Amino acid sequence: NFGENSLWISNTNALTYCFPKQSSPNKLATDLFVKNCLHFIVMIFFRIFSINVLSRVNCIISPIRSLLYH
Repeated sequence: NFGENSLWISNTNALTYCFPKQSSPNKLATDLFVKNCLHFIVMIFFRIFSINVLSRVNCIISPIRSLLYH
């Protein structure tokens, strides 16, 4: 029982360390979630954007290249 109790105390200490009292754990978790989601969306957007740009550039370059090296 003493072992379980000390384990629980160490867990609550870790929790209070991770989530300081002034800000609620839910808010921090939500902020982190939103940041991760935004990062994910931005990464996807940039990937799609870069693929589109590259394909457009390729469409422009290919005819020019075929004209030049005909």
